[in-house]
Parts: sequence; structure tokens; C-alpha cells
Amino acid sequence: RMHKNEWTSSEETFVPPEWWNACRQPIPPLEDSQPCVIAADAAVSGDSFSVLMLSGREDGERFDVRYARCWYPPKGGKIDYQGTEDSPGPEMEIRRLIDIYNVCEVCYDEYQLHDFMNRLRKDLIVHVFSFLQGTPRLISDKQLQDKIKARTIAHSGESDLREHIENANAKTEGEKLRIVKRADNKKIDLAVCLSMATERARHW
Repeated sequence: RMHKNEWTSSEETFVPPEWWNACRQPIPPLEDSQPCVIAADAAVSGDSFSVLMLSGREDGERFDVRYARCWYPPKGGKIDYQGTEDSPGPEMEIRRLIDIYNVCEVCYDEYQLHDFMNRLRKDLIVHVFSFLQGTPRLISDKQLQDKIKARTIAHSGESDLREHIENANAKTEGEKLRIVKRADNKKIDLAVCLSMATERARHW
């Protein structure tokens, strides 16, 4: 938005609901050798933790959401990163996904998850990538918006992911765009995960 020949920032809905609804499409089965990327993001206050897994198609332009989940702490408690066999936490789920699928990379927001990923890096057999939240995020967030509009992101209607997409606004400044919360109490971790994973999946 221009004002007196200067760019000013503004906020608007990240993607209209009808765009996201149109991305709900049949997803082809995942081949054993097909590369996947996992993205992880945690809220600043530590009261949520999200994990998303994405695969790309052969054309390099379309991507399929394979897994999306957000953990919230019990009232008065904290998230159990490890969890149990009956109720796995995010760390156990990341390890499980790596064991089952051809996960080539785990990318994450270093600001919140540096210590967590350093622990995993010691014995994970996949590439661990710290996704910078400055210019790279601005680029990937804009690319994600464009891909959703073009229907080159396919999902199966995962409830947590849908909620986080609906909670997201786009903060724009000139041609730059960043996914931000519509309100302070709204979670957008999985929208951020989708942005990071879509960008990193292009490299595999």
C-alpha cells in the first residue's frame, strides 16, 4: 500500500477460506522412496508445539500435506515432549515419522527450538535445518500464499492445520509478506510449518 510515495504496512486475511477449501483434494499414496520434509514450530510462550510433514510431486510445483498436528499443554501443566506409547509427544512423533517414511530433512524455527533440535541432532539420521525467520520466511510465506491460491498445495482437511490457517493474517509491507496471528490468543504454528516445509521440500 502506497502513502505519500512510501510503502506502509497493513494486515489482511492470509488466505480466504474458499482458497483453502479448494486445496482439499485427493492425495496420491506415498511411495516408499518418496522424500518428505518435516517442519516443527513452537509458540513463543511455549504453550503449543506443531509438527507437519509434506511431500512434493514429480513436477516440483505441487505439494501434499501428509501429517499435521498441534500439541497443547494440560491445564496448569506443560507439554510432555516425549509422551508415551499411548499418547506420544512431538519428539516421539518426529522419531516415529522418520522411522516409517523417507524423511530427508527436519526444519525448524531456531528461536524456539534450538535446544530441542540440538538434542535430536545427535542421533537423527536426517538433515536438520534451522530455518531463518527473517528474509527467508518473508519469501516462503509469500510463496505459500501464491501456491494456495494456485491450488498447488493439497490437504485432507486436517483440523489443526485448518484452524491455524484460519487464524492467520498476512502482514504486508510493499511486496513483502509475513504470516502473523489474527489475534494474540490464536495459534498459527502449523501455517508457519507449512510455509517452511513447502520451501524446503523444493530442495529434495
